[in-house]
Amino acid sequence: GDRLPPPTLFECRTFDNDRYLSDKGDQPDRCAPLQTVGVNGGPSAGAACQMVTDQCQRVADGALCDSWRQRLRQAESQLRFGPADQRAGAQADVERMGRIVRESTCGQ
Repeated sequence: GDRLPPPTLFECRTFDNDRYLSDKGDQPDRCAPLQTVGVNGGPSAGAACQMVTDQCQRVADGALCDSWRQRLRQAESQLRFGPADQRAGAQADVERMGRIVRESTCGQ
């Protein structure tokens, strides 16, 4: 049968300019650490943060297959080198993303 294009992906950027790919365009707020100073001017024992939202943009259709392959490589790396307690989730991600790449128009 006819293959469908892969699902939409978003490239997101964090407050500190980190980039990642996600299937969701609206990411939950995260807590960005703020530098806090104690009363004597030295580092503070307390921690403060500011809620920030990652900025996400849709990946252009022409770049979708490359982006899905990149996500698959990242998931494979996480499976191989990530913490043992996260392997089951990483395995599920690898299988899901591998299926998307193989069964969409990316796999032709």
